[in-house]
Amino acid sequence: MIHIICGEEDFIISEKIIEISNNNFRISNFGDRDFMIDFQQKINKKLWGDNPFVVIRDFYDTAGCEPLYLLFKNYNPDVIFTLNELSNTLVKALKELKIPYKLHKIEYKFDSKATSKKLNFRRWAEEILSKYHVKLHPAAVEKLCEIFINSPAHFLTEIKKLSFYKKNQLITTEEIKALMRQPGESKTFEMVDYLKDKDFLKFFQYLKREVLLMGKPEKEILPLLGFLGSTIYRMLLVKKANEEGKIAEVDLNPYYRGKLLQGSYKFSEKELKYIYNIIAGIEKRYKKHQIKISDIPEEMLIGMSAIK
Repeated sequence: MIHIICGEEDFIISEKIIEISNNNFRISNFGDRDFMIDFQQKINKKLWGDNPFVVIRDFYDTAGCEPLYLLFKNYNPDVIFTLNELSNTLVKALKELKIPYKLHKIEYKFDSKATSKKLNFRRWAEEILSKYHVKLHPAAVEKLCEIFINSPAHFLTEIKKLSFYKKNQLITTEEIKALMRQPGESKTFEMVDYLKDKDFLKFFQYLKREVLLMGKPEKEILPLLGFLGSTIYRMLLVKKANEEGKIAEVDLNPYYRGKLLQGSYKFSEKELKYIYNIIAGIEKRYKKHQIKISDIPEEMLIGMSAIK
């Protein structure tokens, strides 16, 4: 089956590709010099042992496409074209060869005038909510449209997270605030404040939330662990410098240095070293695939529970 996706919003096109192919696809760029060889390899079921879709990108009307169309006719591969505008030449060729195809038009354009942009986003947002079975109060939908109108890809990511949390049941405003991350928002610094205040339960709750809301956990978890480890290390550094009367020599922003020092009063040097080793140990175990990302908050809480 041939699918033709026409539109200009890349993230919606990507979502449509995943939907059509059930996330089983390979990409072949039409503009590459060895495109035909690459394409034939990717539709070779014997070579791959499965039947993935092949996404043809950067297609343009040109003479000499007959061999490609004949491959469609002879091998009946599952193919997805992604186009900014519909190619009449492609459609004509498919019709003449009696090759079945399906057209998917992405009509949303989020860079249009303010009024139409708002209407477009609201209409699209409601379709996304319906698609992922997420039920929200109309006032909540209106508010989210205002917040995410310039970040549609981010909105899509957050709605997917809500759908994992609860399907076909009304999600309250309080739950939305707790689970959704607004554009540019992070609770990381609040989480670290609880760590510095020795409130390990609150720290655990915020850490669990940060992990849950990560768009790409495998790329985000190590920077987060690194940030936590460096914070504890700096608290230890500031604590020791203060005890030696050398706090002014610590090369950190004075306000930040003061906050670290304030937090360090609640810990002994031994406790700070202990927490640092917990974080470093978890990071090491994760890199060796000995621990899952979802287990990291609990592992952190268990390790810190020994500190009074």
